[in-house]
Amino acid sequence: MIGTPAAGSGAWTWTPKGGSLFDLASINDVVLDPTTSGLTKRIYVAVSSGVTASASESTITGPAPAQGFGIYESNSDGSSWAKLSIANTTGSKPTDLEMDPQNSNLLFAGFLGKGIFKGVRNPVTDTFTWCPLNPGTGGAVCLGTTGLPDAGSSPFDFVEVTVFHPGGGSAVLYAIFGNCTDPICSFCNSRIYKSTDGGTTWSQQNAAAPDGYSRYTHVLTTHPSDHTKLLYGGIGLSLSYNSAASFQPAGNQHPDLHEVVFANPGAACTMQACNMGGNNCVIYAANDGGFYRSTDSGCTFTPRNDGLQITGFQSIAASADTPVVIGGTQDNGTVYFSGSSTWAHKTGNDSNGTVIDLDTPTKTYDVTGAICPNVQRDVERSTSGGSNTWWPKTFTTPVNEAASFYPPLVQDPSQQHPLYLGTNRLYQSTNDAINFSQVSPALGGNQFFADIQRTNVITAIAVAPNKPARVYVGYYDGQIWLSKAGGPCSNMSCWDSIGGMGKGLPQTTVTWIAVDPTDFMTAYAAFSGFFSGPHLYKTTNAGSTWTAANGSGLTMLPNVPVNTIAIEPSTPLNVWVGTDSAPAPYLTSVFKSTDGGMSWVKFGNGLPNVPVFELQILERKVQGKILGQVYAATHGRGAFILTQPNITNFEGWVNGGIWDIPVYGDGYPKNSTCEMQILQSDGTICAQGMIDARLGTMGTDGQGKLVSNSPNWSGQDVLWACFDGTCVNNVPIADCNDDETGDGIPDLLSTVLVKCGGVLGIDKVLGCPQQNNPPGSVLSLDQVLGGPVTASTAAPAGAAQQFGVLPIVQAANGATRVMCDETVPYTAGEPSADILTRARDLINADAACQVGGVSAVVTGLPQGQLDEDLIARPTLSVDAPGVLGSQIMLGMRAGAGEFAGTCFNLEGLGATVLKQILISRLKFSTLPTGASGGSIRLIEQSPLGSCQLTLPTAPGDTPAAIVKGFDAMFQAPGIPGPFPDCPSNRNPRDAVVHGGDSLIFVLATGLTLCVDDPGVGFLAVPDEVCFTDSDCDDHNPCSDDACDPGTHLCIHRPVQDGVPCQDTDPCTIGDVCRNGICGAPVICDDHNPCTIDWCDTATGRCVSQPLVCDDGDPCTSDFCDQGTGKCATRLLPGAPCDDGDPCTAGDLCVPDPLGLTATCQGTALACNDGNPCTVDLCDPNTGQCVNSPLVCDDGNV
Repeated sequence: MIGTPAAGSGAWTWTPKGGSLFDLASINDVVLDPTTSGLTKRIYVAVSSGVTASASESTITGPAPAQGFGIYESNSDGSSWAKLSIANTTGSKPTDLEMDPQNSNLLFAGFLGKGIFKGVRNPVTDTFTWCPLNPGTGGAVCLGTTGLPDAGSSPFDFVEVTVFHPGGGSAVLYAIFGNCTDPICSFCNSRIYKSTDGGTTWSQQNAAAPDGYSRYTHVLTTHPSDHTKLLYGGIGLSLSYNSAASFQPAGNQHPDLHEVVFANPGAACTMQACNMGGNNCVIYAANDGGFYRSTDSGCTFTPRNDGLQITGFQSIAASADTPVVIGGTQDNGTVYFSGSSTWAHKTGNDSNGTVIDLDTPTKTYDVTGAICPNVQRDVERSTSGGSNTWWPKTFTTPVNEAASFYPPLVQDPSQQHPLYLGTNRLYQSTNDAINFSQVSPALGGNQFFADIQRTNVITAIAVAPNKPARVYVGYYDGQIWLSKAGGPCSNMSCWDSIGGMGKGLPQTTVTWIAVDPTDFMTAYAAFSGFFSGPHLYKTTNAGSTWTAANGSGLTMLPNVPVNTIAIEPSTPLNVWVGTDSAPAPYLTSVFKSTDGGMSWVKFGNGLPNVPVFELQILERKVQGKILGQVYAATHGRGAFILTQPNITNFEGWVNGGIWDIPVYGDGYPKNSTCEMQILQSDGTICAQGMIDARLGTMGTDGQGKLVSNSPNWSGQDVLWACFDGTCVNNVPIADCNDDETGDGIPDLLSTVLVKCGGVLGIDKVLGCPQQNNPPGSVLSLDQVLGGPVTASTAAPAGAAQQFGVLPIVQAANGATRVMCDETVPYTAGEPSADILTRARDLINADAACQVGGVSAVVTGLPQGQLDEDLIARPTLSVDAPGVLGSQIMLGMRAGAGEFAGTCFNLEGLGATVLKQILISRLKFSTLPTGASGGSIRLIEQSPLGSCQLTLPTAPGDTPAAIVKGFDAMFQAPGIPGPFPDCPSNRNPRDAVVHGGDSLIFVLATGLTLCVDDPGVGFLAVPDEVCFTDSDCDDHNPCSDDACDPGTHLCIHRPVQDGVPCQDTDPCTIGDVCRNGICGAPVICDDHNPCTIDWCDTATGRCVSQPLVCDDGDPCTSDFCDQGTGKCATRLLPGAPCDDGDPCTAGDLCVPDPLGLTATCQGTALACNDGNPCTVDLCDPNTGQCVNSPLVCDDGNV
């Protein structure tokens, strides 16, 4: 692709170059000749091998491109290409291509297992002369070249080269030769060589470079002006200051390096040992975690992935019972989505097989991948819906048992919902993945496959929804097996072979199997591989016979691997598939059939042309209608959703009542204005308006997502139905929980509606459901020795420190309680795993906690220990099977001077799987003389992303001054605002000052506090928890406020009636205390039952707004009944409408036989062209008729 920027717009236009010449290949390098330009721009590319990987990582090596692997040249800006002839490289795969910075006619090319080839271009004849620098390639080496390993007697694999050549003198080259013993899974210490005479004489610089996978992680580059300093990227990034004689680890970033560059190759900058300071080179690195930037020569790195939708998903799981979506990814573990535009990272390593339990959505599962063929795989489980603790290794596959890189994990859709896991055998769990039992032998046999370096393995599993005893299993080599009527078991007698070559199916990997939800005998099987012919087959007789299901003519699927299949539960003939990226004219990777696979149409509008590894369809019934959602997990461009209007509200509770309600949504018309309504349980609309409770204007963005805009933020993808006790249009939340019906029972807030562009979305308020063993937050620590805070005021190593940890159960009925309170001693510099283990033991030994059944656990690897993909952080969490509540928070406390140099990370706040947020309070304290001076770093994680602020503290600062300083920073105006690490789009502006010494956070899912001031302490607890009477000040002059020392809950006792008071509320009159309330509320009633009346707290005046009635049904007329003050409807039989189907016309409202309801129905477009030799269909994307020639092929050659 070649990109050109559009003048003034910042947008780029990309044009493919090379046509189909490089299909199925990978481009390892692109080199531009700086001496050419325009239409005669000279470009070189290294064309190497590509592989495909289905959702079960069924690695299949792609065929070589038509012209073969090698180095290609274009002298026409990419319009035409020619392969360069390099002797003794036929069939070899290039690994690197570099140009001498001072001589554009000199190239160095690395070839897998061959070595380095030097190419000199004759500018007159435009021809190259090539010779190898390594002996053993089959040809004579370049004249005088010595020192490099012999390709025959000293084998290696991947070759990486870097060329340093400032003006004058000879070029300096470094080359690294990978020597991993296994091409897939071995770590190895590759050999680095250096030449100071342009590549003629070489010497080995060290015995072994830092660990890497030489086929996967291999990066090498030199400092712009000093060839003795270089960067090497393998699993991690390493720095050398002595010509690669030794290396030091660079700053922490995600492992598996693929590229590293200096920002300005021609500029001088300082690069020296990190402990010397003064480093100022800007370095960019690309790895499996995305894009990273360093401004101190690699000593520290910061991720720069905002706005980059580049995650390689392997799997996705969603549930109709929760807003949560989880996904398994390559090298980025399991990620978690709860409604906004950001995903939270929850586990490390490679992840696949994500499952949300069909009965209890707080239970979620995944499977970790593994590179090596016979390494055990782990099933992980979370009981918090995936938001907090994942319990690793609830089950581990047997030692030395072959399994796919990503073993498939599925759940039986029928009752009981057992789990099935595939290795080379099938396993079943009936106790939430705690144990698995073998329920098949190795059905696929023991044939060895070089592409995956293991024997035959299961790659697809499907359980028949209407016959749970019937389980389909697909293998890497194309075999398909079906369990007999008695169900799966470990004996061969329980299984029938129903696939493979004998059934006319491809001899390649089965990527997916899907079973008709109403008929176990009807199933679809998808196949990977690069071959001509169908990649999708269907059986209607349980595998006795199979027929191609890829359509025909213009309704045929593209000839590319099919990776996933999904069937609509309510309409089984509607089948969806996700494929690899498809060439023109398809240019998409999602297709839909409405006739069980006989014909297909593209369904990828808005979806990039990228492989889709899993599709999941959800259906839910709302107001009698089935609303569907399709989730697509792409490998490389993130996750997408195809949805009708869908909104999700979250509840924040304080003292037994709802106080805050954020709302997320998508699937609306793009760039529309919106209006919100809040309903009580009796149907009364208690609040409505177009401005949310945070005074943001409600609308949708260019993707149809709900957003809020104001002078201080733009495109923030959260709306506030209620915030800090006030709802839309400034209506007090108490008015949405009053007794509207007069029966003495409060009519509680029950429903949120959002209408945008005439389209309505509805969501119920759950009412803070409780459960045994509620989800809980997790705690982790960082210390100054690890570098997250400055060392200016940190305690010296070994100094005595301490903090407190408090497991706190929050309950909707106001019964929030502190289970126990532990003081944890530690010493400065002590490993965090040891500190958290001590905290665990204290909690588990406390009798008060044991009464509640609390059990603390520490999970995660010790800091600094590297697994294949992530440096894991030890975390402390609690399990409480005997506790009833909505969520558990690990409260924190630390006095001034007790914890200097320690960062506390509280993560997993709230129970998003149950649509609950946690309103948390961060209270500051100081020494009697105030702060000592230093700084406080505060990071709020929310669904909007990360907002990091650092507040300088001065000697004598009070808690009020600290809170005021942070409040000013959080509420600072401007877009993107004055703080680069807290831009307006990631700052939810949910922090509220409370009591002068506390900040209340509403939307926080995580809080990190790093106090670099020995005069400052803190307390972090749910808002309703108290420790002093001042914590309980409700600002009500008519109550006496006290903290109960036993329960740590506030007590508010009414003062005597008649006591004078002043509540500063213009919406009350007669300011004396009555029943604990100052004054009587102003009664606003315009005597029109079809208006909403309230007192404006800004002006003290009564305001009325007409009741808006709209049920979103085009076949009803909606109005307010003057007799009842409630919305009512009347049918509109025969009225014109739009059924949303472009393949119908003349849509009218058609009543049912009883005249009780009406539905919008249209007449199908007539597409019959009268030609019996065409297939006549309407394209549901365009509404245009498509008349495709009937393909006649009986398969008889």
